Amino acid sequence: MTLLRERVDLMNDGIRGFLKFIVGSAVGVAIGAAAGALAAPKSGEEFQTETNAFLNSVKEEGEAARVAAEAEVAQRFRERVNDPKAFVS
Repeated sequence: MTLLRERVDLMNDGIRGFLKFIVGSAVGVAIGAAAGALAAPKSGEEFQTETNAFLNSVKEEGEAARVAAEAEVAQRFRERVNDPKAFVS
């Protein structure tokens, strides 16, 4: 075989390999999407409702943690500057 023919064959093998990869990826995505849809335990509306409730509870807990942290920082500051009225709102 000539050098040119060998390079063409290598290039064709590379293209075939890439196409196999693309087709395999597409098949994998389709199978994964189908399996996910079949295994989904809840409808979209139920999932959104539960997710929103969870996010709201996390938001409320975060707000409570922020308020507690601010109070702790203010108390430490008052103790450090020896002024019990510092940062009193």
